[in-house]
Amino acid sequence: MAFYKRTITKPFVMFMFSQDKTREQWQQVFYVAAGFYVFGAIFFAIFASGEVQPWARKEMDAALETEVELLQVNKKTDHEANGDVAADTNVV
Repeated sequence: MAFYKRTITKPFVMFMFSQDKTREQWQQVFYVAAGFYVFGAIFFAIFASGEVQPWARKEMDAALETEVELLQVNKKTDHEANGDVAADTNVV
């Protein structure tokens, strides 16, 4: 949508409203552009969701597994450095 606003809408609106380049014409250009941005924000607020999409779940699961493995290795290393005997536990 940003591409559409930049490449098509903006030059068209500027041509239609700011032929003489007066302050009032530039205000009209600003109001039209502001209307597009407000419409985009309202559209996003209505239709957006915070749910993780299926295409992103694989990457997220892989990253979590890597993080858990690193935490376990760091915990085991810390226990070995301290001389603890409980280094074999899988408590995260």
